[in-house]
Amino acid sequence: MTSQQNKPLGWIEICLTLLLAVGLTAVFWPTLWLGGGLVGGDIYAYFFPQKQYLSEALRAGEIPLWNNRTGHGYPIVGESQTGLFYPFHLIYAALDLNTAYNFVQLTHYAVALLSCWLYLRRWGISTVAAWMGAVSYTYGWLPARMCNEWASLGAAWFPAALWAGESYLQTSRWRYLIGMSFLLGLQMLAGHFHLAFITQVTLVGYLALRIVWFPDQISPQLLVSRRRTVAVLFSFILCGFGIAAIQLLPTWELKQLSQRVELGPEHDPGFGYIPLWYYQQIVMPWASYTPETVLGGDVAGPRTNTVEAHLYFGLLPLALVVVGCFTRGRAEGSRRWVWGIIGGFALIYTSGYLMPVARLLPGFGFFNGVGRFGLVVNLAGAVLAGSTLHGLIKSRRWTRQTVVGLICVLVTIIDTKAVSGLIQHTFVVEKPPIRYLEQSPIRKLLQEYNRPVRLFCRGANLPNLLGVASTPVYLGLGPNAYFDPALSMPQPLPFDTAPDAAQVDWLRNAGVTHILSFNELNLSEWPVQHVLSVADPFLNRAWARGAAPLHLYELTGTRGRVAWQDAELARQNGDDAEVVESRPNRVIIDAKSETGGTLILTELNFPGWHVRIDDVPAVPTELSGPDRQYRAVEVPAGQHVITWDYRPDSVWWGFLISLTTFLLLAGVGHVCFWHPALIERWVGR
Repeated sequence: MTSQQNKPLGWIEICLTLLLAVGLTAVFWPTLWLGGGLVGGDIYAYFFPQKQYLSEALRAGEIPLWNNRTGHGYPIVGESQTGLFYPFHLIYAALDLNTAYNFVQLTHYAVALLSCWLYLRRWGISTVAAWMGAVSYTYGWLPARMCNEWASLGAAWFPAALWAGESYLQTSRWRYLIGMSFLLGLQMLAGHFHLAFITQVTLVGYLALRIVWFPDQISPQLLVSRRRTVAVLFSFILCGFGIAAIQLLPTWELKQLSQRVELGPEHDPGFGYIPLWYYQQIVMPWASYTPETVLGGDVAGPRTNTVEAHLYFGLLPLALVVVGCFTRGRAEGSRRWVWGIIGGFALIYTSGYLMPVARLLPGFGFFNGVGRFGLVVNLAGAVLAGSTLHGLIKSRRWTRQTVVGLICVLVTIIDTKAVSGLIQHTFVVEKPPIRYLEQSPIRKLLQEYNRPVRLFCRGANLPNLLGVASTPVYLGLGPNAYFDPALSMPQPLPFDTAPDAAQVDWLRNAGVTHILSFNELNLSEWPVQHVLSVADPFLNRAWARGAAPLHLYELTGTRGRVAWQDAELARQNGDDAEVVESRPNRVIIDAKSETGGTLILTELNFPGWHVRIDDVPAVPTELSGPDRQYRAVEVPAGQHVITWDYRPDSVWWGFLISLTTFLLLAGVGHVCFWHPALIERWVGR
């Protein structure tokens, strides 16, 4: 074992690393530190609507399990990317939406750098060389993906899990196994599972290579029985899934009822591959990252783009990787082969050429974005470059080591900073549109409407930020009703054309109450009444429409959020029904009918919804035809209160498993701390 591995981390180097980790977020994103924000990509169409809904619910003291604004609703925990149970998201209860979003993003950049540095130090790489590797990992791969919140959330915990696994191999201390379980669970609780899956696959391969073929620096206690060591590691990896069960079980339930239940146009695992010619970006970013660069059409087939296909970790780190192939005196001996093998395989996989076989394997066929395995390549490059730099300077004086190392860190920062601005789907602005939300006249008008609003307009989920429901939807993993041609609105959507009769019927049956259009509607073609035309301070900025007015109309003949199935009979009898309370997990309806009948709530029918009539449990009615996606119940004659509650079994079973796993790991930790002899008898400290 090297001296670097034996030497414990000092407080000074830890504090300096924290300073570097936080300071670089200000270097790369100074405007975000000063109150600016992000626009473009999925920020306003996907992440902000989710996080605003979460923020409002948390401030109201609720745990939102259902989102009733996007389309006809969807299960928040199942869809996952709201990250309801992710501890960092509690910040949305304390800060405004834009500030909280910036805080979460930048914090995870800092965590990514810190965790990568810890992993490199565990390998025996010196402090300054580890800084360079950590900068390469964090700012080579992540900045281009600023449009995807999940990128920083997932990448932050990837090297941390490897650090915990490697620490256990070197020390045989079970506290690192417990930490590994919690880190794996935490990464999955963040909500987007692809980088978590990549972490798990890499971790399993890494541990196997280390134990079986490259066991140098592994604790002798663990090598006495390698099968037992593998069993212990596997058990604690499974505990990570147990910690995240409260998130995983609802997602598995949704997956069976989603567009990803099978491969098809809505789900192509080969999406986001790196075309062969585009690998030149690793050595010639200036020739690759230009506005004229268009990807796609390669023999691998699926769609891709410059952000998904981005792969870069710096020219100096790349040079050090090459130099390392021809030099000796490296800190970790044969262990370099581990990352050579893993990084090489990941590099090949990003091309998409292995997908015809890989898509048949569990997990590999579930996720889009094969180019995201470039994260593994980046970490491999960081490890190999850092170890080479360490080997080249370790025999020098301390001052010379520090000076040369800091120069390498600075060069890598300048390099990755320059490249980070060349590939973006997101832009930083000093005055983000969300700051003007309270000034929106359209928002104010819709909030004052006398019944729940459902808006039809372009922009996918962005209108949810007005505090109302909207359609069509944008969901990465969503209920299949939104993708089933028999249930969704007939295509093409009439944003710039007159609707046909089938589309008007769909809008009315779907409970759409308002149309928001970029253009004035022809009142002879649309069954609407004009409400307002205005250049909205929020929406115009969010859609980059300058001073062009937006046009709001009220749809006539709609059944709204709740209606009797026999509308004609209801009109004759003077029957009525209205939503008196709509919360994330509950809808309360006052209904009056002379003869009774089927009462339809135009919100999605999904497992977990239970209905009561005057506090007496009732059996939901299954509808047929296009209405089968909605919730309904038979209501007797008279005046009644109908209550729909969302209590999904998947969430409660997941909670029970997560709690049990937490208590189990806490018990193991107690034994390790208070009764270490019991552990030593079986498998070391």
